Amino acid sequence: MKTWRLAALIVLGCAAAFAMAAAARHWLIEPAAMGARCLTGADDGLCLARDWIIASFVQQRIGWCALGLAIIAIACARRGVAAIALFAACLGLVLYSTDPSAPAALLALLVFAREPGPAAAASASNNPQNTSA
Repeated sequence: MKTWRLAALIVLGCAAAFAMAAAARHWLIEPAAMGARCLTGADDGLCLARDWIIASFVQQRIGWCALGLAIIAIACARRGVAAIALFAACLGLVLYSTDPSAPAALLALLVFAREPGPAAAASASNNPQNTSA
């Protein structure tokens, strides 16, 4: 994949993660009215989503998950795992889990900065593409 396409996908994925986390934080988690509504025993989807989101950042779980995935991505040089780690790190940066999420984002980005390994280079040389426009 071309580098500019990959960079665009990374930026769009991070922007989507930041937008989703900000929306959840400002419309589900922080409003006092939503907290009072959910404390009264409302069993609707919004309160269930709110409880699940809060459980994801209690004890910084989402950040530690992102950091673990980023370490796996660095060790195995897997860009797919790095993309998931970066998405989770972006969520954690907005959802109160900054301590483990910040290094997770940096480690995940390092996987994308790394040159493809010899196996990826060999498979790319075996599959020539038409580069004429």
